[in-house]
This record gives sequence, structure tokens and C-alpha cells, in this order.
Amino acid sequence: MSLTWFAPHVLTQLEEVIKHGKVGICPGPIKILNPMPSGATWVKKNYCDRFKLVIPYGGHSVDWDVIFQASSPECPPDFIFTNAPNFVSLDCIKTLLDWDPKRPNSLLIILKDLMRHYQKYQAARLEKYSRVQFEYSTLTQETSVTEDDIEVYVVDEKEGPINFLIQLGVQFSGIPKIYKNEVGDTALLLVTFNGSEGTKITPKLCLPPKIEHALGSPLSWRIPAFSSDGCLMDYVPFVQESLKKRIEMVAYNFEKRMEYLFEFLEYFEGSYLEFDRDLASKATFLFEQNGFYFIFHIDLPQNFPLGKPSFTFRSIYHSSFEKPFSTTVMNYPYNQGWPVRTMLEKTIEFIQQYALVFQQNSVQNGSSP
Repeated sequence: MSLTWFAPHVLTQLEEVIKHGKVGICPGPIKILNPMPSGATWVKKNYCDRFKLVIPYGGHSVDWDVIFQASSPECPPDFIFTNAPNFVSLDCIKTLLDWDPKRPNSLLIILKDLMRHYQKYQAARLEKYSRVQFEYSTLTQETSVTEDDIEVYVVDEKEGPINFLIQLGVQFSGIPKIYKNEVGDTALLLVTFNGSEGTKITPKLCLPPKIEHALGSPLSWRIPAFSSDGCLMDYVPFVQESLKKRIEMVAYNFEKRMEYLFEFLEYFEGSYLEFDRDLASKATFLFEQNGFYFIFHIDLPQNFPLGKPSFTFRSIYHSSFEKPFSTTVMNYPYNQGWPVRTMLEKTIEFIQQYALVFQQNSVQNGSSP
């Protein structure tokens, strides 16, 4: 959809909404649908001035119709709330009463204000559900989680599920920058209560894809299971602490990989060909021993120093099956508790010893061009 269809003053407001793309806790882009003009169809330059916003909320979405006046830029927008027509009186929205058409983010400010009122409206609906109300009250009163940190979503059906989307307030400092977004990342916990009494509780950790990749596969790490006799005021802090420890481990491993590689790069300053600055996962060197030149490649596992690096020797003279003759070695002296300097010294000793073996294997088993 082209935004050029909109009246200029509406376009300015929408561009700011799209730029920031978030008015609540729930991630995901805000969709702009059904643009329409309010004037007569035969009028030239009849710009669109009304549209529907689909805003992510509580693991679902809410639909709000926004109505401007193309001919009156100074007038504030009107709203029609499809999901909950009476959740707030527009006369109570101070940001709407203080509408300033000259500010490009005026609509965005109003949307954030409306979202706060919608959060409170949904939380108030929990009064019909004693178990879920108890979980909400104890979570916001007995832990660091505040009411502003939770998006509650109650479906209209009595038996329908109820969602809590909880902002965990965990920082991702220390992990490789390549995994971070410029606008910041948020860890969320989506908790679904199934059934009228909310006795079956299903938690799901929601992370940005890059952060999820940085923390490792579900086989290596996952959030703790929710106990059938547990409660959220105990479980949510447990998840927060578990996530913090995982982030600290990833940051520690990254720091140690950087330390390891830079020790090698400093020692072999004139010999390195390339190295992975983003993830500190690999480096490649050109070495020579007794007139024999070879490529030496280091691969560092994500869990280094617990995980042992692999060394690959690659010939520049011989090939095997149309590829450079190479050998990957894991059997060499290594102790995860060694200082990085000791690891370097032990590796140098190993390279000097194994280079001769590799040279002989390359000559005997490789093919010359």
C-alpha cells in the first residue's frame, strides 16, 4: 500500500508510527489497512484520511479505526474501537485533547496513551476469573513485574484462553553486537491460561530471532517447565534468573573467544589472513616451517573454553578430490582451565610438531597440480 494516497498531514503522522512501529509491549509491525477518503469521490485530489490500524497486543492484535479530516489538518483524529467499543471515553485522553498538528508524532503519542488505557481495561476483566486474577495480583504485588509490564488479553468467549504477555526486563549486554537490533531488544514471556478456571498454564519465551540464535538451540537451553502446582510470582522470577544466567554465559564465552583470538592475532601479527570479528568464532593464518607453507585455521565452538577448538591444516601445494588437501585435528594438549597465554604456547608447540607430519601426509596422499 502506498502512503502517498493519504492527505499530507495524515501521511506525516503515519510515517512516524511506521518508523517507531511499536506502541505497547507486543512485538511486530503495526498494519495500516483499508485507507479511504471521507470526501466525495468526484473531488480531485481526494486524499485518504481514514484507515484501520491493526496493533499487536497480548499475543493477539487489536483493530482501531482512525478518522482524520483531509480538509482540516488542525482537527484531532477520531477513533472507533472494534474490539472493545467502550473501553475508554475519548474525553479522558489528555494527549488527544492536547492535539498538536505540527508535531509529527502526535498520533503515536495518542496511540501509546490509548494502549495504556486498553491494558488497564483488559486487566480489570480478570475479576470474573478468580484463579487468573490471583496470578495477576500476586505477580504485580510480590515481584519486580509491574502492571505496565503485562499485556492481559481476555477473549470474549467464557471458555477462551487468557493471555499474559510479560516484559521480563532482561538486558542483553555483552553478547555479540551482530545479534542485536538498533532499536533495542525485549525478552517477553507469553503465558496462556486455558479453560474458564485457568488451571492449565502454558508458558512460552518470546525473543527476537537474532537473540534466540545467540542463546543457542532448544537442545542446549530452554526455559524451566511450569509446575502444575506452581504460581507465576515464583515462576516468572525463576525464568528471569535463568535467562540472565544464559545471557551471562553467552557473553562470557564471547569474551573468552575474543581474548583467545586476539592473543593469536597479536603473536602472529604478520601471518593472519582473516578472522571473525563479529562472533570471534574463527581465524586463518599462513604459516611456514622449513620452507613448507600451509594454511592454519582455528574454529572456536560457541561454548569455548569448555568446548575445545578444532585446528585445520590446509596445503597450498596439494589437493584431494579437487579440494586443497587438509586435515582437521582435535587430539592435541588442551585444558579449559589454562590461561589463554598457556593455550597459545601449547598450540605453538603442537603446530611445530604436527607441521612435519602434515607435510609428509600432504606429499604422500595429495595430488600436485
